[in-house]
Amino acid sequence: MQIDPHPLIQTHSGEDIQLAFHVADAAGNALDISGASAQYKIARRAGDAALLTKTAENGITLSGHIATVSLNTAALASAGVPQIGDFWGQLTLTLDDITLVVAEGPLSVAPIIT
Repeated sequence: MQIDPHPLIQTHSGEDIQLAFHVADAAGNALDISGASAQYKIARRAGDAALLTKTAENGITLSGHIATVSLNTAALASAGVPQIGDFWGQLTLTLDDITLVVAEGPLSVAPIIT
């Protein structure tokens, strides 16, 4: 599998978002991931502990060569207070007992003006 750096994803606090990742092998060919397991983690910065983790049980759908992550940015909260600012997202897939990062990149969550 190859790593797909995604461009900046911009959203607002409390919004539902869906992120679709096309997974390919090292040659760039679509890779069937229907039998894989997946995790999408969001941290404040690359290498930090995850603030939010999504799996197939709570927001990731795998179909053909596409992994779709569904989440609401309100889930990025600390003590009930929405977290805003810049984050780092990373999608890992486990297929045939091999776990690899297949997509990663920045995520920016802006506040809602009231």
